[in-house]
Amino acid sequence: MNTIRHFADLLLAEHFEDPMSEKAQLVSRMGRAAKNMEALVAGLLDYARLDTADISFDFVSLDETMAEVLDNLDKTIAESGAKIHVNALPAVRGSESLLQQVLMNLVSNALKFRKDDTKPEIRITVDESPTFIALSVSDNGIGISSEHTGKIFELFTRLNARSDCPGSGIGLALCRRIADLRGGSQSCHPNSRPVVSCLWFRLA
Repeated sequence: MNTIRHFADLLLAEHFEDPMSEKAQLVSRMGRAAKNMEALVAGLLDYARLDTADISFDFVSLDETMAEVLDNLDKTIAESGAKIHVNALPAVRGSESLLQQVLMNLVSNALKFRKDDTKPEIRITVDESPTFIALSVSDNGIGISSEHTGKIFELFTRLNARSDCPGSGIGLALCRRIADLRGGSQSCHPNSRPVVSCLWFRLA
């Protein structure tokens, strides 16, 4: 897929003076299709590796992990005019790379599935008990109806046309698998974008 995308880019750069010509548009579509397939394969590999990976759990600062996620999404946040509200987050026992993947997927979704006339407003909060925390990500986006709340974390589930919101339908399924590794689960509230109301982390 990477090779196909690379050659498509070369063709566009070196052989088409008019990028809006019919042939150039066909080559451009080929490149985009290869890029989408590349992302799909990468997502599937990430999902499959969770079954066999030897994952070590250490104490991870969610504050630092969240800051890194927001730094990586800085361009998208600026372009959308999003406001991100983050409560003080504790340190938890888990895998830093997997926790970063969860937060990246959830915040990216909150930025992607926004209303056309509304700037995104995203809140990241936690509820704590003596032995666990429940991490929640909520937003003011386009919402999700109650009949889809049981499906949204299934592999390849998409509620929007690919032309409206690009994606593979793997991200939230991957988040759920990561939560499962820590004995947790995920759910979303009706009429809102997915909210992680039961993503459990051990505090000890």
